[in-house]
Amino acid sequence: FFSITNRYSPYVGESERLLRQVFERARRTIPSILFLDELDALVGKRSNNKADPIQQRILATMLMEMDGVSSANGLIVVAATNRPDLIDEALRRPGRFDRTLYVPPPRTLEECAQVFDLYTKSMPLSDVDRGEVRTVVSRRALELELTGAEIRAVCIRAGISALRRSAEEVILSDFMDSFCRDDEKEKSSGRFEWWEKFSRG
Repeated sequence: FFSITNRYSPYVGESERLLRQVFERARRTIPSILFLDELDALVGKRSNNKADPIQQRILATMLMEMDGVSSANGLIVVAATNRPDLIDEALRRPGRFDRTLYVPPPRTLEECAQVFDLYTKSMPLSDVDRGEVRTVVSRRALELELTGAEIRAVCIRAGISALRRSAEEVILSDFMDSFCRDDEKEKSSGRFEWWEKFSRG
């Protein structure tokens, strides 16, 4: 399993070389999975003449490498992004990233609660209040249509709030105060419509 998160280099041609090396290593160790995180930041989109020349060269290298993946049986290339609108169309052609999997935000109270559990399992919550905190925070997250990453941010802010109080336990008010005003501003029944439509092609 190989993961690429940031391959930018200040030296000309170095970023492209690093990208080629990762693909070469993946081919040598077949069967393997190559995971590219934040694809939009790695290669971007050819939108105008003012585009970053480094990003343009990385995109060109990526296109060439992806064309060679089809002949490498046992190599799977997976990429993640939260900005599919910034992915160059050439990368989504058959033989490259031709399948789109949309991972929706938590849609039920239990799903929100599971995300909450994941990010608070090492937090010192009161055993007496844990169930109530879990339910109240999860319900609020569901109302605001928060993503898993946004629920994680709420949990982190709640932990910081408790530290500032020099408290030994994180309490409900720490979590409730950690819901940002931006979360409420962004609440909209159509917030994820664009992503859902994009995933259907």
